[in-house]
Amino acid sequence: MISLPGPTRRRFFLGALLTTFFAIFFLARVNQLTFTLPNEDDATFFLPAWNFALHGNFRLLVLNAPDGIYWVPHAFYFWNALFFRLFGPTMETARTLSQATTALAATILVAASARILRSRAIATLCALILISPATIYTANAVRMESLIFLLYALAILLHTYGRYLPAVSLLAFSLLVHPALSISLTMYLAGLVTLRWTTPQGALFSAGDSKRIRTVEITILVLVAAAIAAEAILVFQHLELFHRHMAYQAQRKAGRSLYVILTDRRGLFLCAETACVTMAGYYIRRTSAPHFGIAFRDIGCVAILALGLQAYAAIGFEGPYLVYSYAVVPATLAACVVGALSRLHAVRADAPEERSQLIA
Repeated sequence: MISLPGPTRRRFFLGALLTTFFAIFFLARVNQLTFTLPNEDDATFFLPAWNFALHGNFRLLVLNAPDGIYWVPHAFYFWNALFFRLFGPTMETARTLSQATTALAATILVAASARILRSRAIATLCALILISPATIYTANAVRMESLIFLLYALAILLHTYGRYLPAVSLLAFSLLVHPALSISLTMYLAGLVTLRWTTPQGALFSAGDSKRIRTVEITILVLVAAAIAAEAILVFQHLELFHRHMAYQAQRKAGRSLYVILTDRRGLFLCAETACVTMAGYYIRRTSAPHFGIAFRDIGCVAILALGLQAYAAIGFEGPYLVYSYAVVPATLAACVVGALSRLHAVRADAPEERSQLIA
């Protein structure tokens, strides 16, 4: 797979990673009560975790939800409740957790971009895109976007290492947090199936994997499957309530026409980004067909993940989803498109080092 930058650039990338983390974390800390302002979502997503940490259930009498909230899965509540038990069930703990999670996710995404391309300028651009108001907004909101961002970044990083099965496992686990990555997961699985039958490097397991690594990856998959089964049992126990809550969400989010979705700014971003990725793929296919499969494996699948997330943001039409449209997806696609074209240029120039890395 793609190798890290050479030793002469390691200090730069380490500095970029640390700068990304601390810039987002401290910008969020100094604006935590003004951007975003405290709102009803803080209570909606804080109180279930608070109640579970203290009483072991999701009953919310104060919100007129005696049996809990079922328009989102419960993994986010468990995530917060774990830290509430460690550091105290307070809003300060929830905000700090969101800030640290968002900063860590951005740092991991910059690290993943460093594995895709070897340009300090583009890696810096990815970091600057992520250090944005939309990211700070997400860091200060007690919502699921921070955890979704972390799982998304981890999945991309695992993909760049050729660890496709754990990447699928994390994307599947994200459905227990929020369905934001549902389209990405579907498209990513389709991409892996395509790779499996079109390129020799497309298997879920690498030929050189040790038995221990395969055992760990399968164990992760089994744990995620068990978590999904547990959530399914919980939903089945409250099936009527689940139907009512989801009917409300479906009516609220699916009531817009395709024209309205595509002409909204998020829909326009999706169209423009899809066009850019398609043109880049067509150019690579036309000018360097032998390397298209490998480029699709290393970079195309990452672009698919980003486009799937942008598609959900356009369909969902929620204000907090703007972090996907304005920060997460642009940073990912910048690394993918520029990385693919720069590597293609190196191959066409017959650079021995780049050629050996592409066919490794």
